[in-house]
Amino acid sequence: LKTLLSDEYIHSVRDSYTEKKLKSIGINNVVNTSCPTMWNLTEQFCEKIPTRKAPKVVTTLTNYNISTEKDEKLLEILCNQYSEVYVWLQAVEDWEYLKRLKFKDNVKIIPPGLAAYDRFLENNNTDYIGTRLHGGIRALNHMKRSLILAVDNRAIEISKDTNLPVIRRDNVENQLETWLSNPYETQISLPFQNIEAWKKQF
Repeated sequence: LKTLLSDEYIHSVRDSYTEKKLKSIGINNVVNTSCPTMWNLTEQFCEKIPTRKAPKVVTTLTNYNISTEKDEKLLEILCNQYSEVYVWLQAVEDWEYLKRLKFKDNVKIIPPGLAAYDRFLENNNTDYIGTRLHGGIRALNHMKRSLILAVDNRAIEISKDTNLPVIRRDNVENQLETWLSNPYETQISLPFQNIEAWKKQF
């Protein structure tokens, strides 16, 4: 990393966990800016995101980090709670995994590719609840009430810094229905000073 990274510029990292790890090995020219895909999620923007459940939901699965039991429970809850359930295949491989799960016949498919996903988000009154971190952030950028189900530490660490709406997939059975049945205000906290400091160096 010391060979690859610049000595001249400040490097942007997307969570304080990564910042601390780099500084612990002597790479100090780093600043936590959160993920650039979140920079549009200002307080004024988030005020426009609905606080109550939509009639439809789009979900995602993660083919490389699977839990058949938890993912089937997710689909079961969503099918019980929403009039229409869609699955966006962020990766082509997600389709093969979905075909192995119960409730696969109860969902509608959005094909891979951002264009198809964006069209759906633009044209539907929908929530997002799924395991793909950036699937959730994309939905937030389209002003959709969203909840990311963390399957690894990435979403969890970003959430600690920014209040990104995240629960662990392991807690789906205990927490999801409560989240769905209550109003939720999206309140993202961004490190604007760090973002501007990183930008101004160029």
